[in-house]
Amino acid sequence: MNEEKKSRNCFVICPIGNEGTDIRKRSDGVLNYIIAPALKQCGYENPVRADVMSEPGNITSHVIQQIIETDLVIADLTGHNPNVFYELAIRHAIKKPVIMIIRTGETIPFDIAQDRVIELDHRDLTSINKCIEVIIKQIRSIEKEPNKIDSPISTAIDIRLLGQSDNLQDKGLSKILEMLQDIRSTLSDRELLEEILKLLQDMGLRQEIFADIKTIKRFITRSKNFDSSEEDPSNAETLLLFHTSKQKTWLISTNERLYCILDDIRESEPYINWTIPKEDLVEGDKVTVKILAKDHTIDIGEEHQNWLYSKRLFNNIDVAASVRQFIERNMIKTGKAELM
Repeated sequence: MNEEKKSRNCFVICPIGNEGTDIRKRSDGVLNYIIAPALKQCGYENPVRADVMSEPGNITSHVIQQIIETDLVIADLTGHNPNVFYELAIRHAIKKPVIMIIRTGETIPFDIAQDRVIELDHRDLTSINKCIEVIIKQIRSIEKEPNKIDSPISTAIDIRLLGQSDNLQDKGLSKILEMLQDIRSTLSDRELLEEILKLLQDMGLRQEIFADIKTIKRFITRSKNFDSSEEDPSNAETLLLFHTSKQKTWLISTNERLYCILDDIRESEPYINWTIPKEDLVEGDKVTVKILAKDHTIDIGEEHQNWLYSKRLFNNIDVAASVRQFIERNMIKTGKAELM
């Protein structure tokens, strides 16, 4: 005899309002014509809302019990009701499934802006049908990966626990996650990205992040041939020679030396592949090193041949001429042609 499948339940937190108000009418409509039909298709019981709970006793304690124990919570953030956010915070803290909706056009609060909040215009049939579809889709996703539940509160708790760990890698990861939280509001802050890259390098992790140009320039100081009395990384010129989803090849030119740096995200950090001194590149006011571009590769001198380059980076411009002008600009300072 097959065991009967246990039915699942859902608690709805939302602005309710007094009987007959616009708030109550909207909440009733959303509950009866959007949430309930979506839940039914997924095998849930009729949703429960605070105003229809019949148990005797303190209503607040019963609401909190529902928020903690129920299989699923659906939160309507419309109107930014303080009670709704208080109850949502409790659900977030225990890392249990929650689906959020909000009226179309209302601002999604910053702390949950990165989460999947469903926008709804309850007066538009297309929007209603779309909302039902997305609720069903999110429920299916939750059922598929029930343990993959994250929230602003649970993430903050996890970061704090990592930071308290004795494991150096956990501590580093904690710092990275804290910075990523900050970056959500300062996406243009390159300094934060640089600090994250440094931490990833220290931990032996890259996580699909390429180094930025400022960091690439600083890597030339690691070369045994770098002369700090003659070369200034901040004034160096850069030329991106090759670029795929996993690797970049950079040429870095100072007034004294040409550097080739590979930035491969499968490695712990970028690294210098080779260098060529000025005396092997130029003589007087001319670039004398032999530079030969073939179909997909380029030779720079006798020792550094068959280096891949990406045609799309040069827009059908002669690659050999571009590299020659690149060397000329920093080492001879008489280059007339503009680099791309």
